[in-house]
Amino acid sequence: MHDPTADALLELLKKERKSIMSGDFDSLPEFAKQKYLLSQSLSTTALSAPISAHIQTDLKRNSQLLLAICDGIKSAQSRLKAISEVRTGLSLYKANGERQIVACRYDTLERKA
Repeated sequence: MHDPTADALLELLKKERKSIMSGDFDSLPEFAKQKYLLSQSLSTTALSAPISAHIQTDLKRNSQLLLAICDGIKSAQSRLKAISEVRTGLSLYKANGERQIVACRYDTLERKA
C-alpha cells in the first residue's frame, strides 16, 4: 500500500532534481517549503522500508546536487575575484615574504614593428 504523502514527496523530489539540472534555481525555496511540510506529515506515518529507502536516496541525491551548486558558485566567485585582482595590479612576494602589488599601467601603448 502506497502512502499518498510519500508519493507526493517522491514526485516533489523528482521535480526538484529536474529544476536543479535545468538551472531553475528560483523555484528551490518553494521546493524546500513543500518538502518541509510533507516531511512533517510523514513524521507520524510508518513507511515501508523500500519507500523509506527510496525517499532517503532521492533526498541524498538532491542534496549532493545542491552542494555541487554551492561549490560551483564559490569556485566562480574565486575566479572572478582573481580576475579582478589582476586588473588592479600584479601581486608578487618579496624575498622577505612581504606581499607587493605592482600596479598596471593602462596609459601606454605597445607598438610592434
